Amino acid sequence: MITLIVLRAGVVAELFYRGYAIERLQALGLNRYWAAAILLIIFAVGHWTGGAANVVIAVALGGILAGFYLWRRDLIANMIGHFAVDFVANVLPKLFSWPLGI
Repeated sequence: MITLIVLRAGVVAELFYRGYAIERLQALGLNRYWAAAILLIIFAVGHWTGGAANVVIAVALGGILAGFYLWRRDLIANMIGHFAVDFVANVLPKLFSWPLGI
């Protein structure tokens, strides 16, 4: 179940935060860097329920993903990267915990 959740998070977050929202804010006249910065703040605040450390991680990784999107416009790579980060942080520790998977 957690694997499906992190898959959904990677796909949906990148589709809406990077793929749609950055492009939409640019269409409304914002510079692409301002558009990415505004959405990065919103993305980070959306992670506040995980605590301050989660917000800091969201800013760092969200900034990397936003920068990569602005550079390459490769939404699929962003989705894979977002999923991979969430998978490593949320699924792998549970897979290798003792007793296994519980």
